[in-house]
Amino acid sequence: MFLTLVIVNFAPNIHQKSKVGIITLTTDKGYSSPEVSIMKFQLELLIKNVKVVDLYHEIEPFDFKQAALVLDYLIDEFPAKSIHIVLVDTAYSNHKRWLVKEFKNSYILSADNGLLPILEADNFENIKAPIIEDFNFSPFHDLSLVAHKLIIDHHFYESLPLAESVIAYHIQPLSYIDDVLKGEIIYIERHGNLVTNISHEIFEKYRNGRKYRIVVTRHDKHTTLQKNYSDVGHTDMVCKFNRLGRLEIALNRENASQLLGLKIGKPVIVEFY
Repeated sequence: MFLTLVIVNFAPNIHQKSKVGIITLTTDKGYSSPEVSIMKFQLELLIKNVKVVDLYHEIEPFDFKQAALVLDYLIDEFPAKSIHIVLVDTAYSNHKRWLVKEFKNSYILSADNGLLPILEADNFENIKAPIIEDFNFSPFHDLSLVAHKLIIDHHFYESLPLAESVIAYHIQPLSYIDDVLKGEIIYIERHGNLVTNISHEIFEKYRNGRKYRIVVTRHDKHTTLQKNYSDVGHTDMVCKFNRLGRLEIALNRENASQLLGLKIGKPVIVEFY
């Protein structure tokens, strides 16, 4: 999908002071896309004293599930009340509404494409539809209007019947059955390291002092946690909890995602015995 930006005249609203310090952008456009630069420029032009930050622009095309997983993993790194704008799978032929969800003391703005219900799947109450009277069927133009109301007016949404306004889509949460903890890959770092949704807290809760076996693929099983990559030899597997407390799987000085053939959404299993 190619997104054509419609540059409009924002003069009446330029330089209004923001109550929010940070806006992040997550898209499937790639970092080299001029669309990303234009989006950042227009938002900073429209809203004074706001910092627009690139969160992640390498989401697979249309993959809003991947976008949700990346947001869930990285959102705690930003201050409360930040606004996280997601431009992934925004085709208005299918999704004719922008939605806002309060999540982890911040706000996420996305098309009604199933992304928001993934986050805290059982909590639909705080998904709202921003008050926008006139949609131009241009994702960028509509997004700018919504962001302005969200940040400047601070009076940004109205309740709607969720059955009519939210496309529901769920992913499997962590599960623990018969001494087996099942998670999945939620993020891939630049070097190909695989980050899972298994936290150190959850791991220790179910481990309860027992031995464990981390099953990455049918042929790759690991029974030791490392603290540093240097603890193993070149190309050896590393399983460690990263600085955000998530189980990370890597190959020392190699790209684990490519060599193991694993992508976001693939399962990772921990067996306790």
